[in-house]
Amino acid sequence: MVVNINPCASTYDETLQALKFSAIATQLVHGPSTKTRVAYILSLLREPQPHSNDSTLMEEDEDSDGEEGDITMFDSDALLRAIEVLKREVQRQREEKEVLEATIREQVFSEMMEVICGMEKDFSQTLETERALLEERFEDKINNLQKSLRRYYNQEIEERDEQIVALTAALEKGGVALAEPAPLPLFPPMALGGVSEGPAPRRSQRLASTTTGELSRVRAELDQCRAELLEKKQG
Repeated sequence: MVVNINPCASTYDETLQALKFSAIATQLVHGPSTKTRVAYILSLLREPQPHSNDSTLMEEDEDSDGEEGDITMFDSDALLRAIEVLKREVQRQREEKEVLEATIREQVFSEMMEVICGMEKDFSQTLETERALLEERFEDKINNLQKSLRRYYNQEIEERDEQIVALTAALEKGGVALAEPAPLPLFPPMALGGVSEGPAPRRSQRLASTTTGELSRVRAELDQCRAELLEKKQG
């Protein structure tokens, strides 16, 4: 085979395609000439016996190739036999094609199942990775939230403790002041204008009772605050 090529760079693609085509064309092989319909029918009618030798088969092939007559040269019995042979051949080829189709379908099914299994495996791995990332991310958020809440409640507890200490100190100071008795006068108060000063002690008693009630209320509030703080610490 002779191939004409152009050395120009602009026709590089065309030259490459021509060389590829020539390389493929050199591998082509001419097959034997096919038999005519008459020769094919003769070959079917002259089916070789299982124990026939190669020389007999070659002679029959040469005879069948040499016969180029018309199909009307056969009698009806020969044509019926040829039809039966053709039917068997069609049935055989049909069975072969069915077996081949079943084999191909099975191969395609196996390959598709492998592909689907691979896709499922990759998808499962992707889901596992995403789930692990989401779990790690939410765990970090939960830890940060716990730290923030712990810091907030610790600060609240410290402030409450400071308030409790201050109120306790104030209560202690108030309790000491109330516990100390007032100094008694050396002489009883003199009545001015015939009016005694009796209401003065009663007023001091009312003030003392009022202060005592306020201190009791503050103590109750402090006890309630302590109980709430203990519940928060235990929770």
